[in-house]
Amino acid sequence: MARETATIEAVSFSRLDVYETCPKRAQLQYCKRIPEPQRGPPHKRCPKSMVTGEYEWHNDRGTRMHDSMDKYIRGIRKDYDPELKCLDIEMTNARVAFEQGIVQTEQMWCYKGDWEPTVWNDWDNINMRVKTDIFWVMEGTLKEPIEACVVDLKSGKIFGNEGKHAQQLQLYALGAFKKFPTLDKVYAEIWYADHDKIKPVEYTRRQSLGFQPDWDERCETTKSDVIFESRPSDGNCRWCPYKAEEDGGTGDCEDAYRYSNPISSAPAVATEAKKGSRSRAG
Repeated sequence: MARETATIEAVSFSRLDVYETCPKRAQLQYCKRIPEPQRGPPHKRCPKSMVTGEYEWHNDRGTRMHDSMDKYIRGIRKDYDPELKCLDIEMTNARVAFEQGIVQTEQMWCYKGDWEPTVWNDWDNINMRVKTDIFWVMEGTLKEPIEACVVDLKSGKIFGNEGKHAQQLQLYALGAFKKFPTLDKVYAEIWYADHDKIKPVEYTRRQSLGFQPDWDERCETTKSDVIFESRPSDGNCRWCPYKAEEDGGTGDCEDAYRYSNPISSAPAVATEAKKGSRSRAG
């Protein structure tokens, strides 16, 4: 089991999102390393798998679809899962580009505090991790790209997540420019498998570097916290694995909203609007 830590030592987009929603949950998950409770079978509010026809947890479905796309592009599979049919042209082109040596899949980019790229197991120095589904060179080579596309595959809903997804594209672009000094232009894209939609955003190096101070501030706020204030509310606690045991959680958060006895629930803690709620992308 990973060691416990007093602070969050490294961040990623998902870790920032968890922390900015509820610091207490971030502490339990990333510092105390408390495992999530074992899940039962998927309920009928979950989607049905187009592979098995059975109900499937949303996260399991997303993982399966990512694995399917990755193995198809790399030529390990001859086909892909049916949910990805709307992306047939894009994935087929990516497969050809992979054979040509200008596509990489499932990359983990890691950076020190000054955004200097480092290796994935540089445990003492990693400050930020950026995980990409596809890195596709449009001009240049994988070692010295001039123009490139960074892709994230998403399943599930779009509505309500637009701002968060726009921020993620900003981080992808900034990460690409920091990793590759030869890059002049980045096309950051989200492929929405359930909506037959692709959201592309074009970034220049100068534009992306302008986002850096905001990411630096968010990283510093997250990593320097030693209090980890809880922010209980119906919305924040509903999907938290550390809510009360009778509500399906581990019971480790003593401040959690009590769905089993809502009258006695503690009121939501009044906090400032989280920094991650704003976006500079269109």
